[in-house]
Amino acid sequence: TALEEGRALSGKAERSRKEADAAARAYKQLRDAAGAAAQQHLALQQRYLDGQAGILASTLADGVPCPVCGSTSHPSPAASAGEIPTRAQVDKARSAADAARNEAEAAARAAAGAKAALEEQLASLSTWREKHGSEDAVRQRIDDCRKLAEQAAREAEAEKTRSQLAAQRDELARMLPFPSEQEAAESLQNHEGALRRLRKALDDAERNLAVQKQ
Repeated sequence: TALEEGRALSGKAERSRKEADAAARAYKQLRDAAGAAAQQHLALQQRYLDGQAGILASTLADGVPCPVCGSTSHPSPAASAGEIPTRAQVDKARSAADAARNEAEAAARAAAGAKAALEEQLASLSTWREKHGSEDAVRQRIDDCRKLAEQAAREAEAEKTRSQLAAQRDELARMLPFPSEQEAAESLQNHEGALRRLRKALDDAERNLAVQKQ
């Protein structure tokens, strides 16, 4: 039915909404993690470069050409950067940053796909609502139709009862000696008239008999 179709579309849209929200949250987490990994790699790389400059500076001597710029004067050599990360540590940080970036990009594609699926479901639901109205409206129409059907059933049952009563009335009428009340009344009047005449004749006969006995 239309209501079942609407409920199905609404359920699909709600599931797509939850999936899109989850995908968006996952992307945000992985994007933040990728940003943190990239910052860590850059920090390690900078410390490594600063450390290499400090190591190089420690080998400089006045009058000795710098192996980088060739200058024999070294007025401001780089200071030691403390603990210097190794090249392997820098490479490991770069690999971790690359992996985090790839995960974030995959999550971004998944989030975009989930959003597109949600928009498609919402469009289908919107089309259904344009055609049928809201689910509440469809439910109200179904209730109205159900009430009309119940009313029609009651009216049909009442008509059936009326027909049965009419048939019973006709059957009783056929069983009576007079098919109508008017004819029954006329017959009663006729019988009453005949009864009055009989009583009068009887009275006359009794009076005549009394006269004869005298």
